[in-house]
Parts: sequence; C-alpha cells; structure tokens
Amino acid sequence: MLSCSRDDNPQAAFDHAYKALLHGDLKQAQDEAHQECNRFQHSSAEWAWRFRTLEARTAVQRGLYEDALKLLQSAPLPTSQPDLVIPILALGAEANAKTHNFSEAERLLNDATALCDTSAWVSCGYVLKARGLLATERNQPASAERLFELTLVFARSHGDALLESHALVNLGYESLAEGRFDEAIDRSEAAYQAAKAVGARRLEVISLGNVGWAAYKLGDSEKALELSEESEKLASQLGDVRDQENLLTNVGYIHMDARKPDLAAQTFQQALGLAQGINAKEDIYNAFRVLARLSLQTGDLVNASQYAQRAVAIARQDGNH
Repeated sequence: MLSCSRDDNPQAAFDHAYKALLHGDLKQAQDEAHQECNRFQHSSAEWAWRFRTLEARTAVQRGLYEDALKLLQSAPLPTSQPDLVIPILALGAEANAKTHNFSEAERLLNDATALCDTSAWVSCGYVLKARGLLATERNQPASAERLFELTLVFARSHGDALLESHALVNLGYESLAEGRFDEAIDRSEAAYQAAKAVGARRLEVISLGNVGWAAYKLGDSEKALELSEESEKLASQLGDVRDQENLLTNVGYIHMDARKPDLAAQTFQQALGLAQGINAKEDIYNAFRVLARLSLQTGDLVNASQYAQRAVAIARQDGNH
C-alpha cells in the first residue's frame, strides 16, 4: 500500500516506484506505476504519462516487450511536452527493436532525434542508447559500439551515472559478441562497479553475467559457473525473467561442455519455459536448437529430431533465422 504522504504527492509516489525499478524490484515498480497511472488517468495527463512510461520501462526490463508497446500506445502522446515524449519514443523504439520491428523502431528514433535537435534534453542520451540497441539487433556491431561509446560520453558529460552503467553494460556485450573477451571483462567489471554505485541491481546482474560468460570463453569454467549461477539467482529474486532465462542458458552450456547432460538438459528446459512465458521467439528458437544438439550428443535421436523440427517452425514464424 502507498503511504498517505505519497497519495498526496505524485512526485513522491513516482520517486518511490522509480527507486524500486532502479534497485531491481521490477514487479513492485510495475505494480506501483500501474496503480498511479490509473489514479491520474482523468485528473492529470502529464502524471498519467509519467507513470505509464515508468510501467512500460519496467515491462521492457522484464522482457515483456509487447506489453510495453501496448502501454505506450494506449493514450495520445503529450506532443506539447518534449521532455515526456522523448523517453516514450526511445522506449518504444527499444521495444520494437527487441521484437525485430526495425522500421517502426527507426521511425520512432527519427522522431525523437528531431526533438533532440531542438534542445539538449537530458533524455536524449537514451535515444543514443536505443539506437545502439537497434544496431545490435540488426547485427551491426561497429555501428552499435560507436553509438554506445557516444552514449557513454553523453552520460558522463551530463552526470548521468545510470546511463553510464547502461552504456558500459552494452559495450561489454559488444566486446563479448566480437570475441574480445579480456576487453569484455574490463568493460563489464566497470559496468558492475558503476551499477553498484547507483544501486542498479538489474545492471549488476547483467554485467556480472557478462563477466561470467567471458570467463567461460577464456576457459575458466569454474569461475564462469559460479558467476552465472550467482547472477541467475539474483535475476530470479528480482523477477527479471529475460535475464534469468539468458543466464540459465549460459549455465546449461557450461554443464553441457562439462559432459553433464542431465544438468544441462534440466537447465535448458528451465530457460525454455521462461522464454515461452514471455514469448521471446529468438530465445525459444535457441533453446530448441541447443536441446537438439544436446540430444544428438547423448544419442537420443528421437528428441533431437523433435527439437530440431520445433526450432525450424519457430524460425519460419519469425523469419529471422
């Protein structure tokens, strides 16, 4: 229940929900933002939008991209207030990028950039971040890295420690994707420290997991397993389904390479269940594919064939594999 003081003060209510989001209490943040959005639905369009955007941001962090898009499309944009519109457009672009609706993501980012060209809004750094994420989803690593570096410069010049953490996390991911594992560890450890300084526990989860995966790629399976399992447990506590699912997949690979097929299968099945729960098609595809590979390793040709067929069906639906 919200306290009386926060009932009377929308800024206090917003700050409370935002603090929950920052600290990784995603379900609490989403519930509070939803409640407050409904409360201001008919009395203050501005506050309703602030809470709606916060609720959508929480949904994105939980991997619920379709839910976020529905929220952002549920009311007319406050076009006379660029400080409200820019975060809405950036967040919508991020959700569309994650669902591979690239043309819509690009359109939203162009609209946000046009507003940023008229004034140096602090939220314009998040437009750069969203452009970087779009480049990542489009498999354009050089462009993504350049955009995340620009995001980092923007964050530091504006004293935005949270955005700095995001930029470092994303730069660490790009280093991982490009096989620069020592650099990935350096960037991800810097991201972890930056996230810890502002209490951003979800970013701590991601950066710690990235350090673990880089360690795995460098051959330190023991450290990789320890960090991956630690990160997965924290993600579960936070209700961070998307990152928990990714971390479980990492743990499964470590078990598979250690010739522990039962543990690997159990972990991959957990990851698959979470991916199906949030309809993350690419992750569902990856889970079926790795389960097929694991089944082949153990000589289970029937399950290998079934998993492969289901992976192909997902790929045909999505059209991206």
